[in-house]
Amino acid sequence: MLLETKSAVCFAGRITGLAEQVIVKKLDGKNKIFVVNSFGGDAAAAAIIGVFILENRIDVAAYDYCLSACANYIFLAGHRKYLAPSTILAWHGAPEAEPTPRQKLLDGIGRLQQGYQMSQLFYRMAKIDRRVATQPDPRLPHFEEWKSGWDSSRRHLWTWTRQSLERRFGVQGIEAYWYPDDPQELIALGEKYDIKLLVDRDEPR
Repeated sequence: MLLETKSAVCFAGRITGLAEQVIVKKLDGKNKIFVVNSFGGDAAAAAIIGVFILENRIDVAAYDYCLSACANYIFLAGHRKYLAPSTILAWHGAPEAEPTPRQKLLDGIGRLQQGYQMSQLFYRMAKIDRRVATQPDPRLPHFEEWKSGWDSSRRHLWTWTRQSLERRFGVQGIEAYWYPDDPQELIALGEKYDIKLLVDRDEPR
């Protein structure tokens, strides 16, 4: 679903190649904030949107949930970033390596290769450490439980605090970032959407 107001372009749904084209067209040449609500989707499409947002210095606001490709590229791309109260912002892994020859053979249209290349380009342009989207923090006390309790019927994602995003990965421009003091609050939100969350905590200053 895509809506446009006087001050914003609002998207809710799965990120696809078609969504990418429509979103870019709607945002092009307009001084509007991009409001997003998405479980994720196609990595190449999300990275293309992210690069466009970076190049045009567009503000991004996420509400309810912004997961996987939405978190990897769209939220991180925002010139100014806003995370609404009670919103899950969680990562699921960006492409770490080029597709294997077998994967390329099975991927007749080259979307996996495009996703890898666009992901590399995005993180170079954003000047963000791409490990934010490729690996969770193994030092967290519940990491082993989260990892060992893998359930293919549920999505396993991880979160980052604002401190982690800014200090560890170089994310800039965060204006508002909801993140509860009680990890159980985020875990309960994840359960609502059949997501098993690994919840980050701030490191001692």
